[in-house]
Amino acid sequence: KKYRVSPEAAILELYASGELAEGAKAMAEEGLIEQLKYHSKTSQYGQLTRIQRYLRLIKDIAEKEAEDIWSGGFAREFSQENASGSIVLNRLSRIYRESDLVKAERKLYKILGRIK
Repeated sequence: KKYRVSPEAAILELYASGELAEGAKAMAEEGLIEQLKYHSKTSQYGQLTRIQRYLRLIKDIAEKEAEDIWSGGFAREFSQENASGSIVLNRLSRIYRESDLVKAERKLYKILGRIK
């Protein structure tokens, strides 16, 4: 909204085109840096010059989540969730299914003929 890009255009650019999946497959097969050869020069430059901005954030998040897993915190939380009948999971699924993002996805996927 801030940059006057429609949600549908952003979704198509970010993942609905399938390009993200192709990139992930190339990463799995060739590695993070080697797969860049399939990107435009603009994409290569943007990724390589800005990656340091994100690495610290990603590392911090990964460390916190790993600690939660290794300490058993996530397992306890998930066990409680299962015992309660998946209350949190069901609530969050409902919330996100009715989010603006998912509404925009539905609109786009109807236009693309992926759903009726």
